[in-house]
Amino acid sequence: MVGAYKGLNAGGGPSGVGRAVNESVIPAFMLLFFLNAIITALYFQLVPQPGL
Repeated sequence: MVGAYKGLNAGGGPSGVGRAVNESVIPAFMLLFFLNAIITALYFQLVPQPGL
C-alpha cells in the first residue's frame, strides 16, 4: 500500500518515480516489522503452547 500510494503520487518523470520508490522502502519495512510483531504477539496469546 505504501508503494502504491507513493508511486501513484509521484511527479517529475522517471526521476520522481525513482525517488518515490526510495521513499517507500523504509516505511514499508517498518510497517511490515510492526505488523509481524503484533501478529506474533496475538498468536502467542490466542494459541496455547504445548508443555507450558
